[in-house]
Amino acid sequence: MHLFHHVLASPIGNIAITTDAADVAHAVTLQERDADLPKLLTRLYGVHTLQRAASSGLAVQALARYFEGERAALAEIAVAQPGNALQRQVWSALRNIPVGTVTHYGALAKRLSITDRGAAWKIGQANAANPIAIVVPCHRVIGKNGMLTGFAWGIDRKRWLLLHEGADLSDGASLLLPGF
Repeated sequence: MHLFHHVLASPIGNIAITTDAADVAHAVTLQERDADLPKLLTRLYGVHTLQRAASSGLAVQALARYFEGERAALAEIAVAQPGNALQRQVWSALRNIPVGTVTHYGALAKRLSITDRGAAWKIGQANAANPIAIVVPCHRVIGKNGMLTGFAWGIDRKRWLLLHEGADLSDGASLLLPGF
């Protein structure tokens, strides 16, 4: 697999976007974690090549528009889903959480008909394994009590993303999307 590395300056730091020749996003990470990228891509895809992109493609341009305020632009980005069946199910559900709203791990598990004792934990683990942050919006999942928890890029960046998307963080419980 041949992949391309892009870097986008954003209000929350430089973001590294890995795409393929069809402009499908395979990873969205912080550039400061670029040293971890080859290991991540090998775990996901096995043998691959990674080269610096000559120009920004549609995925990078859509992500830039998102940071400029066009919040719906994330939906335009095609994403790979290399994970296991549960991860793909969770990641797909994450993309269906509307901009400016959140859900919690247990509610997402219930929505996906995962009802065993460790359901919320399983959702949390799948969320944590998401290699395409922001585009697959794992930042929209919060603790059941409304607390901002569990974002690998840090709670400050999670808060920034949610505020950027128009979420009202004054009362965490009021953020929860009814029925989601």
